[in-house]
Amino acid sequence: MQSQGSKCINWTSEWWFHSTDVVLLDHGLNENSTLASVIEKHLKSGLWSHKLKPLCAEQLDCLKFFIRKYPKGPRSPFHELDIRAPIREQLANLVILEHPQIHVFLPSHSYDFDVIKVANPRHHQPELKESCTIDHPSPKGIS
Repeated sequence: MQSQGSKCINWTSEWWFHSTDVVLLDHGLNENSTLASVIEKHLKSGLWSHKLKPLCAEQLDCLKFFIRKYPKGPRSPFHELDIRAPIREQLANLVILEHPQIHVFLPSHSYDFDVIKVANPRHHQPELKESCTIDHPSPKGIS
């Protein structure tokens, strides 16, 4: 769903937590936000903490996040998601019907589907606030 007056898509997303019966639904996720910012809220809230206890105890960057490349077909490969990248980048080049379904796994869990990994994963730097300026000269490389 596109926001009124802006060029930004707000998504509804479904979170499937492996080895639990918990499925959470989020509405209005801004495509420029990260999956990490969204999932942190779920794992920190006390509402599901008893059912999601093993996931809450794990470091966020150790959890595995997947989405199907094609929503139809039982053997569709999954993409492993980079939770530090914007949602719009994670959903680019995927076929989405209705809304994305994101599957969350502990690092110790095994999965029985093919995983497509990004050949050169991007490393994301923290966003600088507009009011921040850096007065230091750029470091010079050694030649």
